[in-house]
Amino acid sequence: MFKLNKKVEYAIIALQHMKNVNEGEMSTVKEICELYGAPFDVTSRAMQKMASAGILKSIKGAHGGYLIQENLGELKLLDLIESISGDISLANCVIDACKCDMISTCNIVDPITRLNELLRKFFAEMTVLDLLQGRESQPQMKEFCHE
Repeated sequence: MFKLNKKVEYAIIALQHMKNVNEGEMSTVKEICELYGAPFDVTSRAMQKMASAGILKSIKGAHGGYLIQENLGELKLLDLIESISGDISLANCVIDACKCDMISTCNIVDPITRLNELLRKFFAEMTVLDLLQGRESQPQMKEFCHE
């Protein structure tokens, strides 16, 4: 199953929160973690990576925090994902055929490579804002989960 890296998930949670605060209002990792139940260490690393990539601006100090620096309507989802977790690949052979023990006999290298290219294209065409918009009007996942 293809899954987003946890750091990417928490980065998206942070960006969703930050896009809804008042302009110029900083958000802290602690605040985001407390509001959404995200683990502090992983969320902190994701936000540091976004700051290193120029997506967020980090303000140090007692009254510091993070601000969104990049326009989320221009930030491609692919760029966000790769700034946090590196290249997207569905299988080892897509990045480095030498990492696959079956490469000489595998009959799905071409289809997996094509699927990987299509996935990258999809993420490259979608902006982070495209992903985040409309969330408020969508049903909460709790409604679909049974205890």
